[in-house]
Amino acid sequence: MAKFNVESLLEEIKNNAINSVKTDVKDFFSDTETDIKEFIVSQKNNIIKYTEQLANKEINQDEFNDLMLGLKDLCQMKALEKEGIAMAKLDKIKSDIVDSITNTIIDKI
Repeated sequence: MAKFNVESLLEEIKNNAINSVKTDVKDFFSDTETDIKEFIVSQKNNIIKYTEQLANKEINQDEFNDLMLGLKDLCQMKALEKEGIAMAKLDKIKSDIVDSITNTIIDKI
């Protein structure tokens, strides 16, 4: 199994996810940053579980990607929804966040 520091990985995931949407949400960045942090905290157990399964080769990268993609529906962007951001843009932002999390983990393993 690949060894990784969970808290360090989660911090890197958070920073990368925030940076991945920074330019798209510049007017609402502070509130969006809070939403991203809350999402990562709320999904911490799933993120760790899927990461460990991938690291232990219990699942392959395609299965990992599918599991992570499933988290997108759980991502709540309250600040952007409150501002009336179009659903298509919200969906893209959520995808960018989950893609960033997925890529960060894959790069570590």
